[in-house]
Order: sequence, then structure tokens, then C-alpha cells
Amino acid sequence: MSQNLVYYHNPKCSKSRAGLEILENSGVEFSVKEYLTEDLSLEELKQIVSKLDSPFEELIRHNEEPSQTIKVNSSQEIWLNAIINNPIILQRPLLVSSERAVIGRPPEKITALLP
Repeated sequence: MSQNLVYYHNPKCSKSRAGLEILENSGVEFSVKEYLTEDLSLEELKQIVSKLDSPFEELIRHNEEPSQTIKVNSSQEIWLNAIINNPIILQRPLLVSSERAVIGRPPEKITALLP
């Protein structure tokens, strides 16, 4: 039974590279989405949010400049559109299965989705 794991990856990020190494060493099948070069959709982000065990705000890298121009208390839709337009503000690493999504901070947290 496949879990359809998708790893949202930024190759320039050390935490994201560490998470990728964990996945590669686990032996599970997964696909990689380099979200800085592959488009994100609003529906895709809404699906991720619905699978998170944490508030959607944790998907946002508030220390990145593009996110600092948006009011912290803005609606979820505003933030998700901001991620689409500035994918650098998407928290990483991120592992998504058909039922759950986990933000890998620290990267070892992604093991929660591994068999």
C-alpha cells in the first residue's frame, strides 16, 4: 500500500537536505517537489493545511522578507496566496502523505509519517 509521500524540498536549505537524507535512508518510496521551481496551487496548499496537526501559520517562514509585508493576523487565504506568489516563505522541510502533513522542524519530525 503506497502512502503517496511528497517531500517539499529546497535543496539550498540544510534542514531540507537533512530531511531528504532521512527519507532516502528509510527505504520508502516518495516523490520530491522542489517548490521554489515547481508551481504551488491554492488547492494544494489548502490540502496540506487540512492535513497538518498544527495551525496553518506554522507553514510560514516569518523571518523571510516577503512575509514581513503581510499582517500577522491576515486570513489563511491571504497567507496561502502569499506562499504561492513567494514560495520562499513556505516552511521546510515538509512531508505530506494522503492523510497527514508534517513540518520537519527538526528534520527528524518527518519520521512520524514513515512506516
